[in-house]
Formats: sequence, structure tokens, C-alpha cells
Amino acid sequence: MVATEKVRAMPGEVLERLTPLLPSGRMVEPAETAATVAYLCAEESAQVTGQEIAVDGGAGLNTFTLGSERPG
Repeated sequence: MVATEKVRAMPGEVLERLTPLLPSGRMVEPAETAATVAYLCAEESAQVTGQEIAVDGGAGLNTFTLGSERPG
């Protein structure tokens, strides 16, 4: 989950429940995504082809909901 302006505008209670569920313990900063794009545009990555690179702090490894808590 990238910490964009819209994501940061989510209700605090949602962010407080979501952030500890992320394997990295924090959201991805936009600059981190930009650094990945810059690498892929650079000559050093010329041999990187046909890849899906998830810059998500491990969020893709989790299953969680942004809705209300599930009833116990």
C-alpha cells in the first residue's frame, strides 16, 4: 500500500488497523515506488523483461479487509 495523499486521507481507525498487518510494518512511500520505476528505466535494468514487480511492502502476502471488523 503506497502512502499517497488519498491513502493518508483514509480514516485514522482504518490506518491504525491496517498498518500492523503489513509485513514491513509501514506503508510504501511514493519515493520508493519512483525509485523502482527509475531503476526499470535505467540501462542497468536492460535485461529485466516481462516481470511484475510489486512495490507493496509485502502487502500482497496478506489478506485483510479495509471494512469494518469481522464479528467475533
